[in-house]
Amino acid sequence: MIPQSFFQEDFRKMAFPVRLDETLESQPWHWHEEFEIFYCCRGSFALGMDLQFHQLQEGEMAMVAGRLMHCLLIQPEAEVFSIKFSHKLLRNSPQELLIFLSQQNLSTFWTEADKRHVGRIVTGIRREFLRREPGWQSAVSSLLYQFLSYSVRHLPRQEDCALLGTRRGSHQIYEILLYIAGHYQDENFSVRDCARHFNFNSNYFSTLFSKSTGVTFQQYLNSLRLRNFEYLLLNTDDPITEICSRAGFSSVKTLNRRFRAVWNMTPTQYRQRNRKSAHQRLPAAERPLRPKKSEGERV
Repeated sequence: MIPQSFFQEDFRKMAFPVRLDETLESQPWHWHEEFEIFYCCRGSFALGMDLQFHQLQEGEMAMVAGRLMHCLLIQPEAEVFSIKFSHKLLRNSPQELLIFLSQQNLSTFWTEADKRHVGRIVTGIRREFLRREPGWQSAVSSLLYQFLSYSVRHLPRQEDCALLGTRRGSHQIYEILLYIAGHYQDENFSVRDCARHFNFNSNYFSTLFSKSTGVTFQQYLNSLRLRNFEYLLLNTDDPITEICSRAGFSSVKTLNRRFRAVWNMTPTQYRQRNRKSAHQRLPAAERPLRPKKSEGERV
């Protein structure tokens, strides 16, 4: 079963239909209407897309089209940002949009000159967002047009590039992540249960998972549980003991230890300090069906 959109937004109601996400962390499989550009400033991250995983290093970037299933697995200490925008902002012709969508969207296939040029455009958009000097929105729109035109004119087509990895292996990991997404709220769910479901030896399965995603099974499982708990903490009035169990944690003690490792405060303190601002950051239409943010790498 394909998950629905986790981060759907109504860009028509936004003052400016482009968003910069500076605190990007791991995300399970999801899709959304908007285009998204990812850029790795430091470390590395894995982008799951088209049933495959692609490892991107410092200085690498990727563009994900709207409604395309993808996920992120970001390594510890990595710094990754994203720029999300509606293609309607570009007002390009249908023909030009089709050409744009056919371009190779992973910089690992580009020439070094292409990487440098597009990298300057993408980091320029980020710089405009951070400085917010007079005319910054026009500058961002102009840079997005430059990104579009350069992509159409210079970047290689997807059919001209060999795909990374194998279809079979990538599809296997895709199915594993979907299975985890459906069972992580069970506090008794473990690596052994998942391995048994896919007819693997537990040790082999753990090695396969780590090599394919860059994190251990337990780290990924913890990240889903913790992000779901954070969402329930900010968006319900339910007691912490109750949502702890609903998020898949076996005890409040375990939850508190992992929560402090990420936010350096108790869940009660986090709820009091962030609840109002969290409602502003997360419109109702953006409610995730699966947890969005990963802390597993840092636990």
